Amino acid sequence: MLEINTVLGLLAPREEDPARVRAEAEASARARAEVEASAAEATAAKAAATEAATAKRQAQQVANRRRARQHNQRIAELQNQARHEQHQYMAALNADYPSVAERNLALTRARASMMAAHIARDLATTVPVTPRPPASTPGQDSSSVDTFA
Repeated sequence: MLEINTVLGLLAPREEDPARVRAEAEASARARAEVEASAAEATAAKAAATEAATAKRQAQQVANRRRARQHNQRIAELQNQARHEQHQYMAALNADYPSVAERNLALTRARASMMAAHIARDLATTVPVTPRPPASTPGQDSSSVDTFA
């Protein structure tokens, strides 16, 4: 049977070494400081990434606006050219010519210039169509189809 003093000795709080307690406290403080520093670095990195993404997005928006402005200016120039050629054609219609051949030649040239200006404007304003791949037959592998030249 155990003596009461031995049992009380087992249950009693141990005397802790002050140097060990101090070392554990310092290690805990260092670990806490490292965690706080890494959290601060992560926050700074996240802020820098957000700022870089914002700057990139703003640069893209500025470039898009510049391209749209240049495109609109080009369309306006083409529209003015088409209008000018149309006026030239109307002037050719109302002009007096010494012969029918000269009149026909002038009208043909004016109409060709007017049509060229209109086509140039239309080409600049229409969105190009992207070609679609041909529709395949369900259940048929395109690599197994024989083609004859």
